[in-house]
Amino acid sequence: MESNWAKYLEIRPKKTKFALILRFRRAIELRRRETRMEKTKRYQICAKRMRMNLWVRRMEITGDIEDGNRRSQK
Repeated sequence: MESNWAKYLEIRPKKTKFALILRFRRAIELRRRETRMEKTKRYQICAKRMRMNLWVRRMEITGDIEDGNRRSQK
């Protein structure tokens, strides 16, 4: 395995690092295309989903999921 990697480096010594930098830069550019509003919206949706999951789980544990009233657990 190591010998193959050494051969690969001998064949193209400079290109590896350059290619890595290019790939990294491309990934950063893709991420930056998403605006701040879109990002916050995605996080809000994630948080909402997590909150709903927690609430449903709590309801299942306490056993009053059928009436569906949030204040019934207090």
